[in-house]
Amino acid sequence: MTFAESPTNENPYQPPQKQSPFDGKMLGELREGISAKLISSGLLYRKISIAAPVEATLEFHGRSYWDVVRINGSVVAWKISWWRITPQLDFELPVGESLVPGRVTLRLWPWLAFRQFRVEIANRVVYEEPVAKA
Repeated sequence: MTFAESPTNENPYQPPQKQSPFDGKMLGELREGISAKLISSGLLYRKISIAAPVEATLEFHGRSYWDVVRINGSVVAWKISWWRITPQLDFELPVGESLVPGRVTLRLWPWLAFRQFRVEIANRVVYEEPVAKA
């Protein structure tokens, strides 16, 4: 895979930009229920469309020196992963008048396949790929 074909089309050696990820934009109101579906997947990569409890697109990218979580294209969490993939990335989302906690939890096999990939928003599990059998 070339640099131009990578899902995020970014330099893997450049740190994610420090910025206000939403620039004052809210994600709408918190909704009842849970609704999410997988849009795209790859080696250490997932893109998920979330309809409830908030409407957003979440993207995890762990194929460089940075483990990055993006919501609607904005970086909300990142950590350096020189030696190992970060098992948990926490972030906050502007929903309504407050910030709502979010979390991406990972478990990997030694060959870098996901054993488990879980997304939580507002303390609700909105997407989970079950633990794979060896």
